[in-house]
Amino acid sequence: MYAAGAMDPESLPPPSRFPMSDRFPMSVRASVDIHAPQQRVWDVLADFTSYPQWNPFTATVDGSLDDGASVTMEVRMLNPWSITQVEYVNSVVEGRRICWGMTMGAASLLTTNRLQTLEPIDEGTTRYVTDDRLCGWLTPVVRALYGNKMLRGFEAMAEALKARAEQDC
Repeated sequence: MYAAGAMDPESLPPPSRFPMSDRFPMSVRASVDIHAPQQRVWDVLADFTSYPQWNPFTATVDGSLDDGASVTMEVRMLNPWSITQVEYVNSVVEGRRICWGMTMGAASLLTTNRLQTLEPIDEGTTRYVTDDRLCGWLTPVVRALYGNKMLRGFEAMAEALKARAEQDC
């Protein structure tokens, strides 16, 4: 692992705005190694205005990385239709992680945290990991209706982020 500035992703401060419970936990995770420096990958990931140019899953993001800010997303989960979803910035570690999440109704119904983390492999390679963590009574319903679609969408976004970040590197 690249030592300069390297940090175990589990040692990053946990998102706290939407605490997770042990009620029907679920995680949808995808990752990809990107042959580009970590700062380059961060610049692409954090530039929400460019998402329509490269992101096949989260076509638009309207919001900022300010703590607690709302983020309105157009998510292409049900092709050809999109779903509009509002979540809230839960944690940002500059250059390393973006996390947003939400609760649906009471936290016991559904709580989510989507962590997007960059892990340095070496000076020119970065691992992107996206992990959507869900819990609550509605999690089995979400898994049945959207689990495979979420996984395919996260994988497509990871590959598109790789292609975008590796341009001109």
